[in-house]
Amino acid sequence: PASTDKFMPYTLDYNSIFVYSIQAIKDLDNELSNEKNKVLYLENELSNEKNKVEQLENKIGTLTSDISLIKSSLNIL
Repeated sequence: PASTDKFMPYTLDYNSIFVYSIQAIKDLDNELSNEKNKVLYLENELSNEKNKVEQLENKIGTLTSDISLIKSSLNIL
């Protein structure tokens, strides 16, 4: 059977999609804000870990010096 439907071009109601666009932008802004907070938290954690490593390296240096002094006082090479 032959179709009697006429060609109907598609249209877009920009006023209707505007509301969805605004919500999508808000959602993306919230996601970006959450990711920025995660980055700040992780940067802070990394800084704390670097400080711990530095403190441990300093302790190792002190202990190595102490061991050397003890060895020399006991005449141990």
